[in-house]
Amino acid sequence: MEITKKTKAKADLLSSQRKTLWIANLTTALVTAFIYGLEGQALLATIWCIAHYTLAAIRYVDIRAYQRGDYDSEEKLQVWFKKFVFYTSLAGGLWSICAYFIYVINQPSVLIYSVIIMLSMATGALLALTAHFPAYLGFILPIFFGLCLSLYFSDFSYSNIIALLVFLYGCCIISFGKNLSQQSLKSITNELQVQDLLAQTSAAKEGIERATHEKNRLLALISHDLSQPIFTISLLTQSLQNTPDLISMKELAKRLQTSVEGLQSLFSAFMEFAAIEDGRTPTNFSHFQIHNILNNIENDFRPLAEAKGLEFVVDDCQETVRSDSLLLGRVLRNIVGNAIKYTPSGKVRIKVEHNEASLIIHVLDSGVGIAKRHLNEIFCEYTQLDNTNNDLDKGLGLGLTVVKQLCLILDHPYSLLSTPGKGTDFSVEIPLINEIGCSTNITEDKPDFKDIHVLVIEDDESVRAALCILLQQWGCQTSSGENLNIALSVSAEIKRPLDIVLCDYDLGEGMNGLQCIEQLRLTIDPQLPTILISGRHSEKTKLQAQRSGITFLTKPLAHMALREQFNKLL
Repeated sequence: MEITKKTKAKADLLSSQRKTLWIANLTTALVTAFIYGLEGQALLATIWCIAHYTLAAIRYVDIRAYQRGDYDSEEKLQVWFKKFVFYTSLAGGLWSICAYFIYVINQPSVLIYSVIIMLSMATGALLALTAHFPAYLGFILPIFFGLCLSLYFSDFSYSNIIALLVFLYGCCIISFGKNLSQQSLKSITNELQVQDLLAQTSAAKEGIERATHEKNRLLALISHDLSQPIFTISLLTQSLQNTPDLISMKELAKRLQTSVEGLQSLFSAFMEFAAIEDGRTPTNFSHFQIHNILNNIENDFRPLAEAKGLEFVVDDCQETVRSDSLLLGRVLRNIVGNAIKYTPSGKVRIKVEHNEASLIIHVLDSGVGIAKRHLNEIFCEYTQLDNTNNDLDKGLGLGLTVVKQLCLILDHPYSLLSTPGKGTDFSVEIPLINEIGCSTNITEDKPDFKDIHVLVIEDDESVRAALCILLQQWGCQTSSGENLNIALSVSAEIKRPLDIVLCDYDLGEGMNGLQCIEQLRLTIDPQLPTILISGRHSEKTKLQAQRSGITFLTKPLAHMALREQFNKLL
């Protein structure tokens, strides 16, 4: 059994008193033996003095054994306490022999000296031994018993009265010693509590310092990484304004789109990681066919793989699994995205295996691989093993951290095998369900939304204009405004009923997006399809929207996510 802190502290206190106690004890024993020797008891006094020194040597060896750590368990330390009580009782017995010298020598001077010495030793032991009250009792009881007995049978005047006074003093000092022992133990307990509080305070301080350091590091990373696409966008925008050539404009627009996507990817990764860290990642488990997720991943990532000259292979699988389709999709997208980023040439494959209870999805690549010593590091925040040039495409180093956290939330075991120079195998194990024809929450895009009338309510003019341009490219008819009244006024000019409403949450002064949608539904149609957009990433706002049957999306808004919601609502 492990030694408790209280037991250890008590033993430390007892052992720390040895030097002062032994110096006084052995010096007094030597002087006392010399006095008794002068009174004709030289042999007996010498034997008595040698016994004191022998016992002191034995006690010294035992305490040294404790200090070396020989008593390294609670059971062994309790044995040490018993031995300590035995040795202090022997010491008390040796001092009680002074009473015999009083009786034998029968001199008033010896009586006075012996009484003073014995009472002084009993009183001095208060501070040294009361940390363990049995040891104190073992030391003073023989002294008082021997002294009272010697005085009672001696021939000195008033010896009986002195014996009674010594007895009463002994009772008082025992009571005082008991109280002092209790206070000593309380003091030890309080000191240990203070030490624990200091340790907790120190740990909290270190945690705050680490968090502050990581925050500063993150802010520095974000500041650097986000400044690159923002600066690029600024330069490309200026170039577009001064470029008359249509082909050159298309090339600049393509690069501009790449920078925007990089900026959006960085922001989304950071917000996703922040949501996971704050515990704001709700789960919605259901049964669905894994084919739909794999098919969407293939459609999204094949152009990226082919642009790098990589072979991209996805196994077909019609099995039904139990998971959260949205979170599982994020996991697989992060893994596949990483595989494509870090594979300069060769092949990336999504391989599907299954056993009786689970479906195992492997993402295999022929990339640079990861050294064994780095396998655990890559799951840490902001860690990028091969991004010394701060390549924007490789992000903030949060991808696999998000994968790890999401797998823990989903309770899906994951593993990573890698060989430098040969590639990596990242696998996720998902519970398998023996069902056929199970529907899925993943929907496919419609080719266009021709003649769909969309009302856009957004107080930021640039965002409002950009949304309208995107929707018009999809074939939608749009009407827009910075608030509800203006938007309805513009919408009335289009002689066509509204099909869907796209509304921002923060509309400046007046009503917010939820209130705006509520008013629209009361005015036009209680079942009017609506999408609420917010940059706040507020779980409370999201829940309010869901209770009202409103689709909730967060900024920055990915056009594929918006398109998918249009598919669901129309």
